Amino acid sequence: MGICFRFLLLGLVAAGLAGGSLRSQERTLVLRAPSGSAAVFVETEDGWKWSHLQVPGSPEEGWRVAEEESELATTAADGLLKPGWSLVEETLERVVLEQTDAATGLQVRRIFGFGEATNVLRVDTWVRGAAGTILTRVGLLQARIAGEWFDETGTAPASFPLLGNSLFAGIEHVSGEAAVAGDNADVVRLVQRPRLSVGDAWTKVATVVVGWPQPGVGTGLGGRARIREAFLHYLDTVRIKPDRIVLHTDTWWSVPRPLSEGRVLADIEALRKAFFDRTGIFFDTYCVDLGWSHPRTLWRVDTGRFPNDLRPIQERLAGLGTKLGLWYSPGSGYPDGLDNGWLQAQGYETLPFGGALGQVPCLALGTRYQREFRERLVEHARQYELGHIILDFMAYRCDVASHGHPIGPESRYAIDAGLADVLDSVRAVNPQMVLEPMVCGYPPSPWWLLKTPFVLGPAGDDLPYGRGPCPDWIESLITARDAVYRASQESWIMPTQALETFDITMLTPGEFKNMAVMAIGRGRWFLSTYFSTEQMKPEDWDFLAALVRWARENRRWLINAWQIGGRPENREAYGYMFRNAEKDLYCVRNPWIEPREIELPGPSGATGAWEVRMIYPRRAVVGRGGPGESGPTLRLAPYETVFLETAPVSEEPLEEASSGPVAAFAAEPRRLADPVTTSAQDTGGMRYFWSGPLVVPEVQDPELCVLVEGGPEVSRSSCRVSLGGREVKAIKSTSAGQFGAATDPSPENWSWFIVPVPKGETLLDVEVTVLAEQARVGLFLRGATAVGTAPAPTDGTTVFPTPRAERRAWSHTLQPLRIFPLVE
Repeated sequence: MGICFRFLLLGLVAAGLAGGSLRSQERTLVLRAPSGSAAVFVETEDGWKWSHLQVPGSPEEGWRVAEEESELATTAADGLLKPGWSLVEETLERVVLEQTDAATGLQVRRIFGFGEATNVLRVDTWVRGAAGTILTRVGLLQARIAGEWFDETGTAPASFPLLGNSLFAGIEHVSGEAAVAGDNADVVRLVQRPRLSVGDAWTKVATVVVGWPQPGVGTGLGGRARIREAFLHYLDTVRIKPDRIVLHTDTWWSVPRPLSEGRVLADIEALRKAFFDRTGIFFDTYCVDLGWSHPRTLWRVDTGRFPNDLRPIQERLAGLGTKLGLWYSPGSGYPDGLDNGWLQAQGYETLPFGGALGQVPCLALGTRYQREFRERLVEHARQYELGHIILDFMAYRCDVASHGHPIGPESRYAIDAGLADVLDSVRAVNPQMVLEPMVCGYPPSPWWLLKTPFVLGPAGDDLPYGRGPCPDWIESLITARDAVYRASQESWIMPTQALETFDITMLTPGEFKNMAVMAIGRGRWFLSTYFSTEQMKPEDWDFLAALVRWARENRRWLINAWQIGGRPENREAYGYMFRNAEKDLYCVRNPWIEPREIELPGPSGATGAWEVRMIYPRRAVVGRGGPGESGPTLRLAPYETVFLETAPVSEEPLEEASSGPVAAFAAEPRRLADPVTTSAQDTGGMRYFWSGPLVVPEVQDPELCVLVEGGPEVSRSSCRVSLGGREVKAIKSTSAGQFGAATDPSPENWSWFIVPVPKGETLLDVEVTVLAEQARVGLFLRGATAVGTAPAPTDGTTVFPTPRAERRAWSHTLQPLRIFPLVE
């Protein structure tokens, strides 16, 4: 079908719309999309105006649009755009309106049309004028949309959408001002400050999008959630997307600094032997992080530590089907990467930043530093056939007027333009380049996704210290990441598959699998990994390979992960849901040693009977229902992560819910002695004692777990355990000294004392000494129970890996976690 048939223009008619309120003497023009949506224009005494927007769910005549005057300015004069326009073009694809402003001498065009995304009207603004005219400010749209109530979602000069009850609106550009006005918050004000040089030729300024929910998207969601989903659907249509889920790794933590050719090659070889030789899968991209550049050059290789340039590394990776990636700091936030004193001495534009960095470079568009930084990245992209670039740190404001850009908040426009120019330039070399800019703002404008496939999400920090006490520090790291991510995710108005949050960081002992599963569960299409091969077991590499295969095959379902459940920092069950018309996916987790329950939302698109199937950590049918019904309530085992999917009802039996066997222990704690001290520096402490018969049920690998939680001093707690009158050594696991990389410490501190216990009845004596005035202490049993699992599908599809599916974690609380003060 030719392009001319995509739209139907109903032309100029001498009557109003059926059921509408247009006066019969007004001529109307209707531009329709194949979906049935329409933009209506009327000719009045003042000229042509956009008057209505007809979309699914709108009033019969459409949303009434009343344009208002909007601002226009150059460096020489202030003008005004009036709501009446001249009609200069009408085609099957677009309507073009134009006006001339006498004060500025600018001609301005607005081009209305429907584009690739089926749920938006696009309004392009173009300008032209006398050669050398600098456009400093232009209103892209200022209009009252009757019946709507819009909310602002971010802070200018970063561009964010306005979300209404039924519509959204915004500037399809990384910079701009999207504001709400009017007593009823029904006036949208969309303004750009582009500092754009114009001349005789028409020059595009930016595009406004006005969008709406389309049928089948956001089903079951209400209010702002449905409008947010509609915006995400639009954005996912127009954004840059990789052709598959990207598996990436980095040298930042895994290769000791100072980096060298030998150390990097040794890391690649270790990964090859452990991962590629075993599974046949390797990383799509491998980034050489901070340490490859000579700090007294403008991002050139340090040939002292890399005597053969980066060619041996590039060639070794190419043999594994992997593209080289490189780290850069456009704002030079790392002295080992670029010496700012040297940079300033060479005459590059810098600005005072304070602290240890002193002066840092200005990346505003057109500065010498910005031009040469861009040229260097383009050179490297070609020379090394780069497949990945990470950008780390950039100053967002520059008040140095001699750089030739506006100062103050408006300098952000020039700096963002400089960054966008860099991203566009390297993607011109390799359109499949995996860009990882951590410099787009926090939160960033959603429209950075027109420049890069991924942006930094609300990670909190490189690696927040653990939250939620667990004997396995890896589980506490998962909880910490989710706590900070979930607290701010709503501010990142972009698809979760476009975010990265350093999800897989395996650099300390612990169980790997749940960390990898949660990366998929959060919706990641960029799997950023940091591995110490010594911490990975052979079966962990098998699991990673199988998980990546499954995720790639099922990526069409892994779109826009919505939060469900409670708050991980409160030790509540929580998770994510992928809502799709054909089937939904869920990833849920228990961050605590005691069982937790979570109710799953019902399937969003079900029209018949449905069932929810667990596909990790085992295969089972866990619930059934019909259209409009709630999903099942799951009882999650200690620290259990579960992945599920919806499907039509099958003949498989329903898994019976069970809380597992119960242990018996009737002892109550008692004060053993007066407050204790062990040195003159100690302020005092407490000692408590439990004693009584303990009956351990038939579970696998039963252990007694004693938890002491409080201030940092709980790391010096001690615990003595006797079983049947014989003292046994407890393994101590404390949060103090564990691996993390964050500015702020964890607000939680704990020590675990773990002792294997025999099944059956035994006499248990526990003595806990805490050198603190107050702490929380709890006693738990944990182990595993045997469970069944359904057979894997035989239809040839890739299955979610389920190692050790026959074991399920189990726990029983002997003494609930409670506060024990110094004085009762």
